[in-house]
Amino acid sequence: MKVNQVKCNLFIISLPLILSTLCTSLIISATPVFINQTDPQYYVGCYFGRLRFRTTRAIMKVQFDIDPSIIPFGSWIGPVISANGAHPKPGGGYKPSHWVYQAGLMVERDGTVYFHAEVWYCTLWETERVWVDEEEAGTLDYYCFYPEIRLIWHDLQSFWCYSYKTYSDVINKDPDYHCLPAFIETGDEGFFAGYKWAWTGVAWRKVKYTQFGVESPTKIVGDWKIYLSEMACSCDGKFCYWKAYSVQGNKAYINHYEDRVGGIKYEGVDALYTSADYVCWAYTGTTIGNDVLLWDEEGEVTPAPYDP
Repeated sequence: MKVNQVKCNLFIISLPLILSTLCTSLIISATPVFINQTDPQYYVGCYFGRLRFRTTRAIMKVQFDIDPSIIPFGSWIGPVISANGAHPKPGGGYKPSHWVYQAGLMVERDGTVYFHAEVWYCTLWETERVWVDEEEAGTLDYYCFYPEIRLIWHDLQSFWCYSYKTYSDVINKDPDYHCLPAFIETGDEGFFAGYKWAWTGVAWRKVKYTQFGVESPTKIVGDWKIYLSEMACSCDGKFCYWKAYSVQGNKAYINHYEDRVGGIKYEGVDALYTSADYVCWAYTGTTIGNDVLLWDEEGEVTPAPYDP
């Protein structure tokens, strides 16, 4: 097993070193952002067509077919999982929180793939990126990647990525492990998925609480394809998926505070291929609309990192 020991050992080392690492992580770098009301980005994705429910994990499989030379200098493109936190209510149960969690990949012009995670605090008046971290996860030559939001619990958030260089690594259960932990006192216990119509203080919105999509700060045109599959959330000790619909950045409401993933409709991008729990996003010149049914099936899936 090829494990990122430096990151993962943060869970078992002493408190002083944890606090030191946290302070370092809180220095916000000039890396790209996924949610930003003042600097929107291009985004298209999907959400599960099930009424809102609480979950604790979200994962997806990612494969790339991209000529990196079409990516402008200083830009990137990549998939992202976004989720709105679930906060305990005093009388029992849970409510959507102010927090949004994200885990994704960024492909840059040199073909390097970075694993990237963020934590956001959102109100109707302000959206603040509280924490961000990233590390190199591989290259476009890798067979596949699995980014995951793995643990959201009070003051601990854990984001993982499993990188498989070859198909043999999948068969042999031998990925590279990447772990990006955050230690933000959110009070959340998991997060929500599915959708629900909700009043945001401005209007009634169809909020999609967990989304799986593709984003870039500049519109990337050309022959690129990003394959997303095994998109799933934890349910009763398993990973499950449900029927799914498309969502564009202009309608990608993620919480009850008017925040959207990306914010800009990704013109020219369509779902080139779809089947149960699978979509190939590609620049085709045709633009998919909002709430287009991508698949109507539901079921269980065992992502490669969890294959016993």
